Amino acid sequence: MSMFAIETDVPPPAARNNHVYGFERLQVGESFLVPCEGAELTATGQRVRWAVKSYRKRNAPETRWRTKASSKGIRVWRVE
Repeated sequence: MSMFAIETDVPPPAARNNHVYGFERLQVGESFLVPCEGAELTATGQRVRWAVKSYRKRNAPETRWRTKASSKGIRVWRVE
């Protein structure tokens, strides 16, 4: 006996947008700020750094990036 009901015709969720931050548009020497403050600074920083790592792995392993937290948010630079 199954504990879960099996259903058909339930559509899957839409694919996640991997272009939220726009890494593909950044040239060497350019940066952008992800605004956040206070309690959300740590979580946002982790999310942005993970997104950079994921982008590099899938799309541009030769690129290099830097991130830094400030009172205004998380700044992301493309350095190579």
